[in-house]
Amino acid sequence: MYEDIRARLLERVEEGAINKDDLILAMAKYLTTQQIVEMLDMNNMTEIVTPPVILRNFYFDSGHGWLEVNYQELIDLGITKRITNWSYRDDKKVYLEEDIDAGTYIDAVKEQRGLVVTVKNLNVADNPLRNPEDRVDPRKLKRFYANETCVLCDGDIEIQKTPEGKVFWTKGHNPSPLAEEGGCCATCNAVRVIPERLKQAGYHQL
Repeated sequence: MYEDIRARLLERVEEGAINKDDLILAMAKYLTTQQIVEMLDMNNMTEIVTPPVILRNFYFDSGHGWLEVNYQELIDLGITKRITNWSYRDDKKVYLEEDIDAGTYIDAVKEQRGLVVTVKNLNVADNPLRNPEDRVDPRKLKRFYANETCVLCDGDIEIQKTPEGKVFWTKGHNPSPLAEEGGCCATCNAVRVIPERLKQAGYHQL
């Protein structure tokens, strides 16, 4: 099968009807990431083209599914603010719910990096990982909340949680009188906002 697909696609390249990038995208449409790698390696083509595909785990249960990605990826793609709190996260991974957030990520990866996301399906109920304690069940993780941006320093605004870990506030502090919209982080509130309010009220720090 690989030989037939390779031969047909290479004919198209030689005819000038398809370039190298389109060649890989065509393969990605019909083959899995592993099949593409195997085909290129079998024909000594791995140095000619690199598959523009990335493999991500997709966890699902009887009611929903989640795409597993690194939190840093969302930051690098600039889409953290577009992810809803219907997704879940742990310290390093984010599990993007399938209806909206997974699509947001997939579209961003394609638009910004020219990569096609392929998935490995993993059933939450019979997760094949060796150790039971390592099994992933997104529903048991905390909801995803993106840090809002401080209007004064452009840093992250701290997410406020109860002692039990439940998020109750994400918008930061009132930045007035230094800004009339948005919120500010705790540092700017203490170092810039409160001193300015005291100054305008006639109180001067020593």
